[in-house]
Amino acid sequence: MKNRINIKNSFILIIIFIMVVLIGWFAVASEPHSVGFNNEEVFTLDSEVNISYAGETTTSTLPAALDSDKGGILTIEKTLTADDIKGNSMAFYVRQSWVKVYFDDELYFADNAEREIPVKLTPGSYWRMFRLPDNAEGKTLKVEIEPFVSRYTGEAPTIYVGNKASFMYMIIENGMAALILCIPFLLLGFVLIIAGIFASEKIIRIRLCMLGMFAVTTSLWTLLEARITQIFVSDIDIASVVLFSCYYSIPFFAAAYIDTYESFAKNKLMRGMMYLSGAVFIVIQLLQIYGVIYYIDAVFVGHILIGLIIGATFVNYIIRKKRKVAITDEVIYRAMLLLGIFCFIDIARYYISPQIRAVEFSKVGFLVFFFYLGYSVFKQMNESARREFQNEIYKELAFLDTMTSLQNRTAFELKLKMLKNGTDSEPVIITIADMNNLKYINDTYGHQSGDDAITALAKAVSGIFTDCSCYRIGGDEFCIISEGISKEEIEKLIQLLGHQLEEASIGKKYTVSASVGYSVLEGNDIDGCFKNADENMYRIKAAEKKGRK
Repeated sequence: MKNRINIKNSFILIIIFIMVVLIGWFAVASEPHSVGFNNEEVFTLDSEVNISYAGETTTSTLPAALDSDKGGILTIEKTLTADDIKGNSMAFYVRQSWVKVYFDDELYFADNAEREIPVKLTPGSYWRMFRLPDNAEGKTLKVEIEPFVSRYTGEAPTIYVGNKASFMYMIIENGMAALILCIPFLLLGFVLIIAGIFASEKIIRIRLCMLGMFAVTTSLWTLLEARITQIFVSDIDIASVVLFSCYYSIPFFAAAYIDTYESFAKNKLMRGMMYLSGAVFIVIQLLQIYGVIYYIDAVFVGHILIGLIIGATFVNYIIRKKRKVAITDEVIYRAMLLLGIFCFIDIARYYISPQIRAVEFSKVGFLVFFFYLGYSVFKQMNESARREFQNEIYKELAFLDTMTSLQNRTAFELKLKMLKNGTDSEPVIITIADMNNLKYINDTYGHQSGDDAITALAKAVSGIFTDCSCYRIGGDEFCIISEGISKEEIEKLIQLLGHQLEEASIGKKYTVSASVGYSVLEGNDIDGCFKNADENMYRIKAAEKKGRK
């Protein structure tokens, strides 16, 4: 059997290997098919252009990175030839700059810098795309790029030539990795929030919701940061507000999530980081709204907060290790270590070279972080549900009489206590049923027959008093607590119980019968009511015994 399983597993691995090789071969070696939607090529303006910057003019190919310390408007000029026009449109990507495009010194395209919106915004980083004018050959193209942020000055971008559809497929192809990585963030975040809302334990509920919000804000930030989202988002300004709002909220949700773990329950440093991050988020929003600063000016603040939160996590770990305090949630430390490595790489790249895309490693880091912690939290939820299920079983067993499946004496005492403390205005009647001749049945027919008789009585009691609470409070004594039922109805049920026991005795060597008495609760004297029911039952039992004589 074991050899058969090994052969099966090997066969599956071989098939998977062949499929991977075939897919990789087709992806790398095959040429685009003529019926594909991406069969139009994108070209670049690869001939030399004139670049004017900081009072100097140079000749260079695109892209080009000039001395960013000089600052000022950068101008790209090129007289278009037939070789340059390989489509009907042009596109290029610039960051945090105002753009104007001229043909033969006639303004052809310009950013709308005067848009009336509640929040004063920077130009943003996105694609500029425009259709070429008719008879573009021989005309002089001039692109003016006015940087709004000093770190992006001196950048002469690649200018692409082609059709609008080819640009879209190029952008989608280049941004597909971001979509594949970030969409799981977003979906996982919503799943975690929904799971948190329905979680039974408060700490798990808060933890899941915070992790979910952390995932949602991070995924939205990375998606909007990617160059692909411009295809799907029509209002770039609103997208920019959402992008930076998500970015500045990430430290708060990260600290709030970490604070839900036991190791940080009394950690003032992490709690302080959570409040600080929340305050920074609010202050930056207010300063942006009133035009004091721009979102882009405070990017470094987000980097500092992320660094402080990661640092505070490991300071707490070191302190607990030195104090030899047991750490029961090492999962959060391992996850933060992984996230910290990826984030610090991107932060370093951001300051070393402005030209690179500085969130590539962070996207992978967040993906690893969320799936690792998401798996851990769901595992904890499963364990919590298992414990809760076990507790329910134990609780049920604690109040269950295993022989008759009725509630036991412990449950009965608890019910009496609840009735004493209750203020229910509905009538309460206590009925006691005591089996007759159990000793005779045990002595004559054996204890198994006695147990069968008790079981038959219990079955009859639960079958007749269906809307009541039934208890086995002694070896052969049963109690029924009725709420909202009249004396007349109880008397009818007692008669039905007698008939049911007569039917249960058919075919047996002995007779199953019981003496039954009841009492109506007056006020809150539950003990007196039980005593009266017990006395009534014994009086009826004595009368029945006397009648049999």
